[in-house]
Amino acid sequence: MSSEVEYPEIKHVVYPVHLDGTLTGAEPRLRHNPGCGHFKWPDGTLLGTPVLATEEQMRALKACKHCIKSRSGS
Repeated sequence: MSSEVEYPEIKHVVYPVHLDGTLTGAEPRLRHNPGCGHFKWPDGTLLGTPVLATEEQMRALKACKHCIKSRSGS
């Protein structure tokens, strides 16, 4: 595990949830921006709630590629 955090401005995680909104018990796999479209269904339903990542999650989890691109303006 690296001590340097790539893309430190991308600092939210979303704990996976079932369609009814209950937590699945799984850990987050990536860091995201709060408005990341990975959790938004076409009808506007959000699956999960972005929360600030812990220091450990910041070091251990990669940033979402979509969020990296949106931050860089590409």
